[in-house]
Amino acid sequence: MSFYTALTGLNGSQADISASSNNIANVGTTGFKRSRAEFGDIFATSPLQNASSSIGSGTILKGIKQQFTQGNIAASLNALDLAISGQGFFALKPSLTSTQTVYTRNGSLNVNNDRYVVDSAGQYLLVYPVNEDGSVTAKDLDSALPMQLPVTSGDPKATGNIQLGVNVPAAAEVVPDKTQFADGYSFNPSNPETYTNSTSITIFDDLGNPTIATIYFIKTQNASAEDPTNKYDTRLVINDTVIDPDLVSSVDDAGKQIFIDRFGAQTTQVPDDNYFLEGKGSPLYKLDDLQTLVDSEPTKVRGQISGFDFGDEGDKLVEIVTDPVLFNATRESGVADSQVFWGKNFMSIKVDDIDTPVNIDIRPGKYNAEQLATEVTRAINHKFGDDRKFQIVQNVDDTLNFNFFKLLPDGTSSGLSNGEIEVDLLNSSFVTDVNGIDLDGASPDFTKEQFLAHAQARINEALNEYAVSSEDDTVQYATALGVNDKLFARTVGTQMSDVLEATEVVKFKHYSSSIDNPTKFVITDNTDISIADDVVATSADASTAASYNWTVSNEIYDQGDAFTINIDSEHSYTYTASSGDGRNEVISGLIGLIGTELEGLFTITTTEDSAGLSNFIVTSDSVNTPFNFSASFSDYLQGTSTDTYFTATSSTTTQSVFNLETDTVASYDIGDQITFSAMINNSQEVISYTVTADDIGTTSAATAINLATAISTELNPSSFTIARTADTAELTLSSSDGVSIMEAGATITKSSNSTNDISVSDKFLVHSYYGSRPELSVYDKMTAVTAADDGQTIEYDGTDTLKIYVADASGFTQLENIRVAGNFSDDDIDSGANNLINGREFTIASIDTTDNFITISTQGLGFETNAQTLMFNSTDVHVLSDESTSVEAYFEGAENVYADAPISFNSQKIVLRETGNSNKHAYTNDDIANVTGGNGIFEVTETVFDLDQDVDGATQSSLNILGLSNLAQSDTKTVWVDEKNPPLRVNYDALSQKLEFSVDRTVLGTGTDSNFNSFTVFGSDEAQETNNLGIPARDDATDGLIRGGERLLTGTFVASGAELAADKSFGLSVKYNSDTKSFTFASGTTGEEIAANGALGVTSDQKASFIQVGRTSLTNEEILTSQGNADFLGDNLLMGIGATADTVFTNGTGLRSQPAISEGATAREDLTEVFRLGTDNNENIFNVSVNGINGLIEIPSQFYVGSTLAEALEERINQIVDPDTGETVGGVTVKYNSNTNNFTFTTGTSGSDSTIKVKGTARLGLDNVPLGVGSVPQIYNLVQATNAQGVALFVDASGNVVETPPENMVDGYFPLYIDEGELTFDKTGKLISPKNNVHYEKQEEGFSIALDVDFGSSTQLSQPFSVLSVEQDGFTSGRLDGLEIDASGTIRANYTNGQNNPLGKIVVANFNNQNGLKQIGNATYVETAVSGTPQVGEAGAEGFGNILSGSLERSNVDITEELVNLITAQRNFQASAKAIETTTGLTQTIINIRM
Repeated sequence: MSFYTALTGLNGSQADISASSNNIANVGTTGFKRSRAEFGDIFATSPLQNASSSIGSGTILKGIKQQFTQGNIAASLNALDLAISGQGFFALKPSLTSTQTVYTRNGSLNVNNDRYVVDSAGQYLLVYPVNEDGSVTAKDLDSALPMQLPVTSGDPKATGNIQLGVNVPAAAEVVPDKTQFADGYSFNPSNPETYTNSTSITIFDDLGNPTIATIYFIKTQNASAEDPTNKYDTRLVINDTVIDPDLVSSVDDAGKQIFIDRFGAQTTQVPDDNYFLEGKGSPLYKLDDLQTLVDSEPTKVRGQISGFDFGDEGDKLVEIVTDPVLFNATRESGVADSQVFWGKNFMSIKVDDIDTPVNIDIRPGKYNAEQLATEVTRAINHKFGDDRKFQIVQNVDDTLNFNFFKLLPDGTSSGLSNGEIEVDLLNSSFVTDVNGIDLDGASPDFTKEQFLAHAQARINEALNEYAVSSEDDTVQYATALGVNDKLFARTVGTQMSDVLEATEVVKFKHYSSSIDNPTKFVITDNTDISIADDVVATSADASTAASYNWTVSNEIYDQGDAFTINIDSEHSYTYTASSGDGRNEVISGLIGLIGTELEGLFTITTTEDSAGLSNFIVTSDSVNTPFNFSASFSDYLQGTSTDTYFTATSSTTTQSVFNLETDTVASYDIGDQITFSAMINNSQEVISYTVTADDIGTTSAATAINLATAISTELNPSSFTIARTADTAELTLSSSDGVSIMEAGATITKSSNSTNDISVSDKFLVHSYYGSRPELSVYDKMTAVTAADDGQTIEYDGTDTLKIYVADASGFTQLENIRVAGNFSDDDIDSGANNLINGREFTIASIDTTDNFITISTQGLGFETNAQTLMFNSTDVHVLSDESTSVEAYFEGAENVYADAPISFNSQKIVLRETGNSNKHAYTNDDIANVTGGNGIFEVTETVFDLDQDVDGATQSSLNILGLSNLAQSDTKTVWVDEKNPPLRVNYDALSQKLEFSVDRTVLGTGTDSNFNSFTVFGSDEAQETNNLGIPARDDATDGLIRGGERLLTGTFVASGAELAADKSFGLSVKYNSDTKSFTFASGTTGEEIAANGALGVTSDQKASFIQVGRTSLTNEEILTSQGNADFLGDNLLMGIGATADTVFTNGTGLRSQPAISEGATAREDLTEVFRLGTDNNENIFNVSVNGINGLIEIPSQFYVGSTLAEALEERINQIVDPDTGETVGGVTVKYNSNTNNFTFTTGTSGSDSTIKVKGTARLGLDNVPLGVGSVPQIYNLVQATNAQGVALFVDASGNVVETPPENMVDGYFPLYIDEGELTFDKTGKLISPKNNVHYEKQEEGFSIALDVDFGSSTQLSQPFSVLSVEQDGFTSGRLDGLEIDASGTIRANYTNGQNNPLGKIVVANFNNQNGLKQIGNATYVETAVSGTPQVGEAGAEGFGNILSGSLERSNVDITEELVNLITAQRNFQASAKAIETTTGLTQTIINIRM
């Protein structure tokens, strides 16, 4: 057995030596892979054999395995020497007809006689078929073909495509801008000045003949801010022929045709399903013409030049009026040169798709051009906005209550002791009368301005009524308000029947008194109060009393009656009664005087009965400590009247004569009573006359004559007669029958008033109509003009001086303001008296007391200079001087109805009132009337000029027209509230959307007689619902301080009345252009009418923006009030619009502008669930800014869900008002999205000026809301291409440029083209167009060319001109000149004509188990079942190596390693031989033994 075992070892060593020898033998074989012998041991056992004692039987050859490691790569000069760097095998066919494929790493290839690529064994290299660009068309072994090299490149090919890459210099000069081309540029290839650079290329014709094509580059544009591109034109010249390029389509990077819509927006896919281009032509639009984006535009109307000269800078001021009494001063009234314009029905406007035009009113004031445009913009947007009227709901909002508080020493406050001041808002005021607001309904509506004016008027009236009853003009609680000595008279006339179109002077008397209680001498004396009768001590002994009880008699006291109490000799208090005071007021007044002074010493208590307070009780705080108390009463009028007897100057038995002037007692005062008595036949008759203000003359003699005249005419005794001696103050009393004996006497009962108690003065109310503008003023002095020597009363020297002649000029002072009023003659009127002088105020420049005239400098007053002298001879002319400081006149409601009221509420009633602190008093109008016997403080007597005027076909006097005739005593009220500067003001705080109230500290605050520290306002206690005006209930009211400037804000509220606008539109604007001196009106949105899909982004029909402006046609009567209906038949000369105006209308363009949208973050809680919005951390306060208008809105603290909170926010945002301009926000929508749990805010306006910013609580996701900004879509104004003659060009269905419009053209979307042959580079030098080829074609006899030139690799850098690359596809017939094989295995053939054609791509194969391949020699293998099927692919792909051309893979045999293996195998062989030898010896020995 051992022999055979050693023999297997010997055989194995021999096999190992053979493998090594084979490796060594093939060390130079290309692509050879070394092999390795692998062995296994032989071990044979049987089931019964003990394995632990078994011996193996030797070794056995298991197999020879190839080692497919990469061999070294050796370079070669043969392109067909190929090596695979990495995995893979070349695939070969043993023969052209063989179906077998063999695989090898041996890339030593050559070409056989049939031009096939084969290996050394003649096996054919397999390649994939490829396209002209070298891409594989089929990638499988079945499609692979043996590689055969074509000898030639085929027939000659004319050049059809040139790929030219050049760098044109960035710094090159724009050729057409050269000076030599100032008269026009023309390209000339022979003149280098006409182009920038050029390059030449050899091209081929159809026969393969070469020719030279030269391309010229001409720089035509440098980059600029308007167009940041550089441009070059190209020209192709062949054989001196300039070939024009064909039309070039504009394409995207993918080569798709670009279309544009009507606004130049680009697309490669038209959204209109019905659109198709085939068979249709189009207008020619070029990319170069789409250079400047412009904003889409709103529809605009530009007026003609304004009828007012605003100056070169637009800064001159024009005046707008809305007061009906000023209408005649306006341009609209027919005054051609008037610089005043009417603001009501200012213009008519119709916008967008709103069917009905509306009239617009603007606010009065003086405006420069820009300010006027802003005001008109505000008024228009207000008319179309979201504003609502304020609604006063009966039994809900109709009552305001005010209380004023004094701060007591203990820190508490004491309010009005007579109850709050109640304001009934559903009572009428002049505001409701003027605006025709019906208060009979349950819920009248007011505009905000109307409401504030009405509320202020009602507050003023309530304050006045609290102090003085208007019903009987008696003082009520004036003392409680601290205004008992701050009263004044206010007279209001009836509504003027017309505007008095003339200057008139109304004379009236003004009565005043130096004491608090002027009254007649007929009185009822009050009983003295004494300690004995009226004060009761509570203890038995008055001298030791610790308490006194004083009972005040229940009487009505006169003004001036005094009540004095003395407590313990150290404390004395005197209360002076007002007229009509009772004991209630007396006791209250004393308590008020004592205040807290007696705290700790005495306690003051009162008792009362059904008539009010009755007893005043003083008690010592120290028990049983006696003190003294006394009370006294001083009757103001008791015992002060005196009776003085007249002395008859002569008498007979039947008559007596009394001289009222010479009598020693003839000093008469208003209220004195003169009594005459006569005893005839034992019967006495007594008659009396009371001196009135009319009787008081300028001298005592004049007064006596006035009295004598009045007595003789007004007194009619029955038993005797009274006659006055002419021109004297003598009165003769005679018995009626002339025979009866008469005993007569006369007495004067003097008034209790001192001589100066009642005074009267003449005042002169001037109704000026200068400039057709009624103006009221009051003067203390009136002086008639006097004719000079030449007969003139007023003289203008034609240069700069006006003289006014008077009887005595010494009564005037230099620089004094005067007013001239007169009833001028027709001649004087023709000379300009009314236009220049009448009713006008002047300043005296100098006074001549010699010739008695005053001079006026007329510089700047509009008098014509360098003119002839004007002589005015009218004598019924007066100079009014010393403007009154005690009485003023004005039109009720014309101004200052409430603080900063923007509009007029002129009731066309004249108000006369006392003015100035020195003219305030404690008496009432009725007090004066009782003395004078007249109307009271004011008594209108006459007009100076006695003018009349036609009113509705009837003649009326000027006094009647002015509403001052037949005034009664009741027309004058005693008030204390200055309506021009009321002590309690109401207004609206636009920022917080609350009503605000403030008190004038200087009238009612601390330190004044009122001494109030704070106040409050609340609604009615009987209110049936929550107040809609934010007025709190009594229990919820807060106090406002009275310190100066403090405001008391009520609750936030939303106006709940009717909407001002039925149709809404937002963002309309008006602009003034100082160059054209005209106004332009623009609609609030941009865009034109577009059908759905008619432009990119328009998915539904877009309506055109629209605006129409003008003025309604109204008569002078109708134009005085705002009209509901509007038309466009009138004119507005100020704005340059109207029926006869030459306006310019411009349609809107482009797309609809977009609103600003601001979107909040996701709320921190689910807002679809009910939540409470509280006041903690001001989470119900939101800061909102819309279009620059800021507001701080407060949402009522209550329960909400997201949608209801959105509604509340929207309501309040839309009533935010700009406090400066009065512009209201309007149009904002607030939406809650339940899916995203957030809020979105969208403006009603649109465009880039639209903005919205909201900041609120983080709980709602509103703590960091981004600013929303609107936008205006930008568009291109399409410009159709034209030829040199300006003829519009088109593209026909065949793509040719034509001048005649094709019959069938596309609509809405148009193919876009670029300028033929033009290269466009961006600032970086990158070519941005053309992105496709430029086609040049010219077909004519003897010349045929059709070329596509690709400039795609061209650049424009700051380098000299250079050719970067150039290729052309034409060639002549050529022969194979060489091969190129790239790393991917693509085989390309080079030909002598320059062609380089792909022939195929080498097949590369790999196997899952390379050791399973069967070697068949020549380093070639075939697949077996063990190797698996081949995986074929391309070189360089995943799993396959790259192909190296001109390289061969050497054998991977390592000769050193193989020699070592050979020596090892040899030793193994020797050892095995030795084993055999030993075994043989042993065997022989055994045999020998046996033998």
